[in-house]
Amino acid sequence: MASCIVKFCKNTFRNCKKSEKKVQFYRIPKEDGIRRKWLDLCGISEVTTKDPRVCSAHFQEDDIGTETARNIPTLNLTAVPVLKLGIYMHFMYLHLTKIF
Repeated sequence: MASCIVKFCKNTFRNCKKSEKKVQFYRIPKEDGIRRKWLDLCGISEVTTKDPRVCSAHFQEDDIGTETARNIPTLNLTAVPVLKLGIYMHFMYLHLTKIF
């Protein structure tokens, strides 16, 4: 069962389906640089699940692209989770993007 690895996020495939929320779960990228950025922003130092995913609640609307043939929205290649991560993670995002 898919669940979001962001600390304190309670979204799982099962509870989102029951509540009819439109939430998607996106796999953590395999490429080391972007993978490390995602994990840092999610407050995760090491992945402990077999198939780590982040739910769509943590991405900006602009990061979510067009739907595939199966009607599943895709993420843009440069997308990183930035929403609902907690204040510390927000500052981490600003630091990683050199805005701060």
